[in-house]
Amino acid sequence: MDYLIEKATPHQAEDILRLYHSLLGRDGCTWNEDYPNHEDIDHDISNDALYVLWDQNRMIACASALEADEEEMLAYEGTKLKHPCALSRLAVSSAYQ
Repeated sequence: MDYLIEKATPHQAEDILRLYHSLLGRDGCTWNEDYPNHEDIDHDISNDALYVLWDQNRMIACASALEADEEEMLAYEGTKLKHPCALSRLAVSSAYQ
């Protein structure tokens, strides 16, 4: 199978929100109708931090990889991390889990 990972674009926001909402109520999902929302998606896209995984023309997953804050990184002091990030809002289509 050919998979493609790319940065999300604003025109994909509605599809990303639809993917998030498709997971509501599943085991382990703590999201609700209000989170994640359009503002979260817009924030992640504007920070070049939202990535989408495609299987041909089907969006199958997305995740936000925002820059980790300094306090978070204190736990890793002494490591040689070059571009630490905080992975959040990871969504994988039910069909691909």
